[in-house]
Amino acid sequence: MKLSTKHGEQQTTVARADFTGGLNTSAQVDAVAENQLAECVNMDVDAATGRLRTVEGTVDILSTEIFAVVYDSINSLMLVIDGNKKIRIADFSGNINSNSIGTLSGDLYPKYCAWGDGVLIASGGHLQYFNGGEIVTIDTQNADDVFVKAGRVIIYSGSRIFYSGVGDERDWRQDNNRENSSKFVEVGYKDGGNFVGLASLSNNIVAIKDNRRCYRLTGEFPEWQAVEIANQLECKGRRSYCAVGDEVFVLGSDEVQMIQNALYGNIKPEDIAAQVKSEIHRLPANAQVRYLPPLFQVWCIGRDGYILVYDIRFKAWFKRQFNGEVLDVFNVGNEVYVVKPDRVSKLDKGTFKDNGEWLSWKFLAQRMISQHDYLLKRTKVSVTMLNSERYNGQIFCGKVVLPLPIPNREVKVFEDDSPIYRNKTKLDGHSRIRGHTLPQQPNDKIFWSEEPLKDNRHKIFANNTFEIQSKNYFRSHYLDIGGHGTGGRFILQSVVMDIAEV
Repeated sequence: MKLSTKHGEQQTTVARADFTGGLNTSAQVDAVAENQLAECVNMDVDAATGRLRTVEGTVDILSTEIFAVVYDSINSLMLVIDGNKKIRIADFSGNINSNSIGTLSGDLYPKYCAWGDGVLIASGGHLQYFNGGEIVTIDTQNADDVFVKAGRVIIYSGSRIFYSGVGDERDWRQDNNRENSSKFVEVGYKDGGNFVGLASLSNNIVAIKDNRRCYRLTGEFPEWQAVEIANQLECKGRRSYCAVGDEVFVLGSDEVQMIQNALYGNIKPEDIAAQVKSEIHRLPANAQVRYLPPLFQVWCIGRDGYILVYDIRFKAWFKRQFNGEVLDVFNVGNEVYVVKPDRVSKLDKGTFKDNGEWLSWKFLAQRMISQHDYLLKRTKVSVTMLNSERYNGQIFCGKVVLPLPIPNREVKVFEDDSPIYRNKTKLDGHSRIRGHTLPQQPNDKIFWSEEPLKDNRHKIFANNTFEIQSKNYFRSHYLDIGGHGTGGRFILQSVVMDIAEV
């Protein structure tokens, strides 16, 4: 039996739940796709459900003056470099040595890679090596970058790539009579360009130059082969690219390209950032780019805590906005650490704070435009809470505003720092949630279940989904769908509207 409505076949139910298309700031609000967002801050897509969710907050683990941090994966330590380029050792429990173990040899932001008993560091001066106890400066060409391949340490200067002797980071003496001695190769001979950076992939090296040329170096000494694969590839700087699996993510001043390892000949120009050009323009020259495997995301770090995020699973863009400046980010296993000028923080799923203060979130979906007028008759919002922190937010459909449907048992009055002015989150759940909660019940009765527990992968209890409904009569030529707020982590399961076109 179908319930009748006053407007009959003119009434439709519209649901907005899938936002896997990510951010699109190049189109007008009414021109973005149904699964895209015209605005999105501190929200991304949950991989398990494909639904929009708020991002993780941070907890601080270390407070000190920071110019840069080098992560030593061999010794599970951080080398913290201050404004005077002094290097100190710190651990992930927040302990930091008061005495310096050395000074950075160059003035550039350090690039590093694991090697032997510690980590190699390149900062524009001589190559340096932390062996687990001390910093050793090695007599080399000035090194802007460093990585390891086939048992050799590799650095570059100008248009030459230098290889150390096999297995010895101190051996940089050229000897053509010894195959395992130090070697060098010149890529793009007399093409007028110098290296911006090198990316080491599984079976070759991608070399990016400042004259927009890009080369692929394959093979090992003495069978090197350098092939030009692009002549219109721009890179913002030595920190503005990273390897993503067996591809290279390259950030330019107006575009982003992914260079695939398996391609032969010239690469096909493909701008994967065509829908976020205005956000690319916000990024500074030499913006830091990092791939974070635990999140399946590439972070492009801007000014004042602004981060442009590329999700490689959905091939979609999102934005983060921290409460303070961000210098760098790195992962240790599944943990992600954020480097700031005065602290090191760790992403934490249990909070929506950063630098001790609440983060804010907002989104704006595709604008719906009618040939005549829309009559919005009923609105329903469903969310799943991810923690029990303070919630202060609202979802709007046109001028119909619904507070987040948080049950009254989750609202803590004592020590609650929520703002009162224009805060629609009420303490009395009866007057606020006109709909009903949707608790996630067990799939079967546990007492009578014959399935062995060790073979059952279903959760007995999961996070509850809560709904709020609003009966209303709002008439307009168009409908904007979005939301904003601060505090609390949640998944937006859906926004459902009963609409008649009149």
